[in-house]
Amino acid sequence: SGLYEIETTSGIFTQIDVLDIHGKTIGFQKDRNSKVIVDLTSLPKGLYVVRLKIESGEIKILKITN
Repeated sequence: SGLYEIETTSGIFTQIDVLDIHGKTIGFQKDRNSKVIVDLTSLPKGLYVVRLKIESGEIKILKITN
C-alpha cells in the first residue's frame, strides 16, 4: 500500500531519511517517537532505503520495496 509502520524498542527515532537506490535523499522527517509511519505512496514503485536515526546515535538501515 506504500505505508510502512516502523517501530523500535531501542529508543526514540529522531530522524527518518528515505533514499533512492542511488543514495539520493528523496524525503525525510524529523520525529521524536518510537513508532513512525513512512509514506512512500507518492513515489514510483521500486527499492528504497530508509535510514533511521535513534536518539542514542544508533543508525538503522531498512530496504523497502514499494
